[in-house]
Amino acid sequence: MGVGVQTDTTIGNGGGYSVRVRSGDVSAGPLPPQFAAPDLPSSFVQVPRLSRLLDAAARGPVTLLAAPAGWGKTVAASAWLKGGGARGPMAWLTLEPGDERERFWSRLSSALATVGIPEARNCTAPEAEDRARQLADLINDLREPVLVVLDDFHVVDDPSAMNGLDLLVRHTRGRLRLLIAARADPALPLHRWRLRGELTEVREDDLALTIEETAQLLARHDLALPTADVRALHARTEGWPAGLRLAALSMQGHPDTARVMEEFSGELDSVAQYLNAEIFQAQPAQIQDLLLCTSAVDRVCGDLADALTGRDDGEQRLADLRHTNVFLVPLGGRPAWYRYHHLFGEMLRANLRRHASDRISELHRRAADWYTTHGLPIAAVRHALAGDDPRLTRALLREHWPDLALCGCHERPQRPRASISDDVPTSADAELTLAYAADRLDVNDLDEADHLLWSAARRHDESTALMAAALRLARARLGDDIDSVAFAAGQLLDLVEQAETGAEMLDDDSDRCAAARTVALTALGLAQLGVGDLEAAQDALLDGVSAAAQAGPQCARISCTGGLALLRAVRGELHSADQTARAALAMSPCRGQSTSVHSESAYLALAIVHHERDEPAEAVRYLDLAVRGRDLAGDTMLASWVTIIRAWLLTATDDLTGAHDTLAGARGALGEAFSPHLQRWFAAAEAELRIACGAAHTVSATLTPLLEDAQATFTPVAVALAHSYLRDGDPHAAARALPHWSDDTKAEPFLSLRLDAGLVEAVSARRVGDARRAATTLERVLQLAEPDGHRRAFSAGGSPVRELLTEQLEFGTAYWSLVTELVESPTRRPDAQDRNVTRPKEQLTDRELTVLRYLQSILSNEEIASKLFVSVNTVKTHVRNIYRKLDVARRREAVRRARELGLL
Repeated sequence: MGVGVQTDTTIGNGGGYSVRVRSGDVSAGPLPPQFAAPDLPSSFVQVPRLSRLLDAAARGPVTLLAAPAGWGKTVAASAWLKGGGARGPMAWLTLEPGDERERFWSRLSSALATVGIPEARNCTAPEAEDRARQLADLINDLREPVLVVLDDFHVVDDPSAMNGLDLLVRHTRGRLRLLIAARADPALPLHRWRLRGELTEVREDDLALTIEETAQLLARHDLALPTADVRALHARTEGWPAGLRLAALSMQGHPDTARVMEEFSGELDSVAQYLNAEIFQAQPAQIQDLLLCTSAVDRVCGDLADALTGRDDGEQRLADLRHTNVFLVPLGGRPAWYRYHHLFGEMLRANLRRHASDRISELHRRAADWYTTHGLPIAAVRHALAGDDPRLTRALLREHWPDLALCGCHERPQRPRASISDDVPTSADAELTLAYAADRLDVNDLDEADHLLWSAARRHDESTALMAAALRLARARLGDDIDSVAFAAGQLLDLVEQAETGAEMLDDDSDRCAAARTVALTALGLAQLGVGDLEAAQDALLDGVSAAAQAGPQCARISCTGGLALLRAVRGELHSADQTARAALAMSPCRGQSTSVHSESAYLALAIVHHERDEPAEAVRYLDLAVRGRDLAGDTMLASWVTIIRAWLLTATDDLTGAHDTLAGARGALGEAFSPHLQRWFAAAEAELRIACGAAHTVSATLTPLLEDAQATFTPVAVALAHSYLRDGDPHAAARALPHWSDDTKAEPFLSLRLDAGLVEAVSARRVGDARRAATTLERVLQLAEPDGHRRAFSAGGSPVRELLTEQLEFGTAYWSLVTELVESPTRRPDAQDRNVTRPKEQLTDRELTVLRYLQSILSNEEIASKLFVSVNTVKTHVRNIYRKLDVARRREAVRRARELGLL
């Protein structure tokens, strides 16, 4: 198929297109617009991943592109076709209101006639099913399948058309390929097609532009924004193509693009007009009312919608809205929770202020009552403040301040709201001011929170001393400063001690003190874990668990138990870490919250456990669970461990580019926020990546300065440095660099590092000809590894460790079954001799192996050189040597040959 296109600059669909369609050697003349694939906008961005998705989808009977207005359904289908997506005849039909019954079938027949089936116009049976059978007979006579694109199918609401299309799909035996583009799921038997594997669905997640594609779209508008601004715009629009184009048009030619970026929202005239016309005004009055009422909250379920609207059909109406693609994002859970697309939600709230401002306070009060009833105090406080209900606000603060200090809110807004501090009454007492401060902490507005906490301190009130100290501790935690956290936690514990040793306490006073102690110990334990003070962290977390069991919030128990699990996993106590993490995950969450809230540490612990047991698939699964739906930007400790563990897993599976990008991205995002403890772990992960890339000789200059701290003699850095010396061919230097690892009384409690160190020592001893010391050292490593099921250290050691293990069976070992298991287990890179593959006569060097790994990717020689910090000519020399040694002439042949040899 060949096409000639003309330029257009509209968003989404358009008219007045002219196209020539070729089927075989017959050239069709200019077609009416409704029978032609539309021209692409001048700002069109190529999205190869969508083309690949549609290529695969077109092999099946039905493809559904379903998304709200402006998501680029028509553009995606047209671009795919103009790029040669359809291998055979293709008919395009843009549907219009009124295309029902006879008119629908007549226009479909006309579309088929444009691709070499002129007989389709003669199919005039009065019944839809008979017409479908006639068309099916004609399609079955074709030599190759025909693709029929039905664009704007959401305008069709005729049951006979739906039944006829279903029959047409069933009776054409794979000769018909339907591509349906619609704003809502059509009333076709999608469930049956889905079950049979006959349906491919392309929805918002697929059509949303990525950050890189967003930058390309901006470039098409002659806009070059800093990466941070591109990311911010992408997050604000959620990749919505029409929204991004509207933003680009707003910035084009404007002298202050930063200001446009800051002010871009769903309230902007161009965005609001589009969303109002295409989405909001298209809904019936009752749905419009539902949308306006529920826009007062950041997320909504059916029962909350009923509380806001006064109706009793919220759950069904929300589900219906989701299926009609009204910019409603499902959040999962039971009952089902949803939120509005950021820009759509902003437009709805603007409409609410303009047209129903007298209802706003009442909606917030209803929301506050609902959240209070359902055990969600943070959200309840927010809406009590917005609804100007000081009585409820004070009651909530008095009862739930530990939750406010610890839990955060599972209903956290996606974007910071406008400041409400200006609305704080000048006569507000300390209690009410603290409620406003808690609200600002909940959305991470630290400047406003600082001002309000200072203001509350000026209104000093003994009855609020504990809650004020707890909120100051919450502020310190958000600042991610261990010293500030320790100071604030100490202040809170001092207040508890003063209260407990003072006059006789009432039961309520005792409960408040126990809750305050829980808040302090939880924050302190997690902070100490972040700086590597494991003994102090363990003491605080254990005490926190005990205190929470007595009177603290449940989220404190979950956080402390998860923190203990992570601590034990880092130490290498795999059995204990596994049990502790699962205990944390089994705990009932705070009322109204999902089971995943506060479970990040537990999931990370399980990721480490499975990584050390050499179960990478399970490790990746738990790591993904740790970060799913969470923003860890304000928690350096957890964000750092996520990065380190992901880099471990990517390096272990030879995805060196992915590991590099993960570490580099975290360096840029976290900056100088690392504690020295996490800095050493991070540096060790970077060093191991360099070693895997064949650049072991570059590691020493980076790691040696980190070992100058006399208190850091046993760190992951020391082990990584020793490993680099060994890989660089200097076993003596490797042995000298190793810290104490064998003696339990001298070694630090990081068992996985001790195993790595022991294996480096064993391999070094073997390299210098000391077989007896190698065997003795290996036996000690096996003794340490066996109780907790450590396996990763042995598999990561590759052939040198496997050879040691094989010799250990000959020397004799007390761990015969373990050694046998390790020797017989498949390696990640099978040796060539195990698969009857002729090995190359000349081995590849470490640097050539590194370049070879990059040859698997789509990187050019220039990009590979940049990754390895060498010249392009050096890379080309390595590539020539690789080709010569593997006896190949092309890059693809080199990769295939290397995989046969087990080099990749």
